[in-house]
Amino acid sequence: MVLPVILLLLATGWTVVAIDVVIESARVDARELWAFGHLVATPGLPEGIWIVCAVSATAALAMVTAAAYVRGRRLERRMAAELDESRAEMARRGAGDAARMRLLSWRVAELQTLTDRLLAEREDAERELVVVHDAAEGLPAID
Repeated sequence: MVLPVILLLLATGWTVVAIDVVIESARVDARELWAFGHLVATPGLPEGIWIVCAVSATAALAMVTAAAYVRGRRLERRMAAELDESRAEMARRGAGDAARMRLLSWRVAELQTLTDRLLAEREDAERELVVVHDAAEGLPAID
């Protein structure tokens, strides 16, 4: 958190210096380089223009780099938060699936017990039906 602030402050400071150099050197057609009211160098006309261009280009580059670093850090933190949230969601989903599987295995055992009991009752009912049917065959017919 501190490094992005420092980078932005340095880039802003260099941009202020570059703006001052460009404005003050432009007054003398870039034959001399001035910064904050002090003569820095006297490179001559073509070299002075190139130096002023280089100073302004480095200031722009410093600002873009600092802004990109700040944005990258912000995106990195957001992606880390989203990844943590996604992992937590997957863990919750996994826990829910495991609980569902335990519930299903318990339900399958319960259904198997119920099926066995119902089959036993059906067999008992069939035996009783056979006994009643056999007993009914020996009785005289009712008119």
